[in-house]
Amino acid sequence: MKDDQRKHDERLDELLEHVRDVELPEALAADTKRALAEARAEARLDRLLERVPAPAVPAGLSARMLAGLAHERRARPRTTGRRLGVLLVAAAIVFAVGVFFTLRRDGEPREHTTELARTPDHELLYALDALENWELLTSEDVDLLLVGLDVADITLLELAAEEEEPTDGSGAPVDREIKKG
Repeated sequence: MKDDQRKHDERLDELLEHVRDVELPEALAADTKRALAEARAEARLDRLLERVPAPAVPAGLSARMLAGLAHERRARPRTTGRRLGVLLVAAAIVFAVGVFFTLRRDGEPREHTTELARTPDHELLYALDALENWELLTSEDVDLLLVGLDVADITLLELAAEEEEPTDGSGAPVDREIKKG
């Protein structure tokens, strides 16, 4: 056994000599030997425990245990079914009272009408895009607004700008250029 261990230690030293380029921790060999010693000690303990005979179970042990626990098993009433029934009845009563007060107001049944059921105006639907981008529309930064446009929208804006021909107040056209993002 010690010869095998010596051979393994020598082989480990040979391998470590071949890897001189790699920096190894100083305690690597000691840690490895310690881990191997622990594993061998555990294996020896397992072999030692295998020699211990299995305990003999006394005859009638299970019957004695069940007889001793019989009063515990009978003492516990089974009320979960009864509790569940009571909880279900209470929940049904609470639900019925809630429905009653929801449907009645001043002794008369309520009419369920909502303002959201109407179809919105077409003008509002057309303005929805503008309302969603309201912060961009109200900001002073035009470049930020133009970044969100695609090429087709920028081309349409350029065409609209050419048709309008803005002036500087004296009647002379002002040269404006729309930046493409």
